[in-house]
Amino acid sequence: MPTHALLCSKPLLGGLYVKEEEENSVFPLKHTEVYAKITGHLSRVEVTQTFDNPYQE
Repeated sequence: MPTHALLCSKPLLGGLYVKEEEENSVFPLKHTEVYAKITGHLSRVEVTQTFDNPYQE
């Protein structure tokens, strides 16, 4: 069965939240890297986020 992202009525920050069956799992944010390039009126931004997996699985 696929795992779905957890939808919250109150926004949560700094983590990846996953709901599997009836259990919620939290994967804390470890690092965010931002690369931006601006040329004239155009820009490109790449955001890379790394999360920690504190679980055995």
